[in-house]
Amino acid sequence: MREQILEVQNVLMGVPSESREDAVRRVGQMLVDAGFAREDYIYGMLQRERSFSTAVESGVAMPHADKQFKQNLKRSGVAAVAYPKGISWGDETVYLVFGIAASADDHLEILQKVTWNLETKEQVLALIEKNDPQAICDVLN
Repeated sequence: MREQILEVQNVLMGVPSESREDAVRRVGQMLVDAGFAREDYIYGMLQRERSFSTAVESGVAMPHADKQFKQNLKRSGVAAVAYPKGISWGDETVYLVFGIAASADDHLEILQKVTWNLETKEQVLALIEKNDPQAICDVLN
């Protein structure tokens, strides 16, 4: 995995609440704009999210596409969006969304870093409160 899988320019802070689908579209478009994926990857992210939620109890969601959409990857990368007021994500409230476009090995490493470094909702909220894109990047880098 690249040393800097998440870069400051791929982090949005203080975004107003929106629907889960709009959040996936937003972070997916960020992945496309950053050159990590092709446009069709966003459709794969939405499909994956409809079949199985990527939210975890700590207030984080990690939308990504299933294997059949991996041909739409250009290179591994992550984009992040912070929602200080949270958004409804099925049965969870999510405050931080990490969009993931990654090969199988990188994907697993990214998931592990997020879940290890952001185990509790308190940790996530403290990170959001800092309002510092670099602090979000430091979770993965």
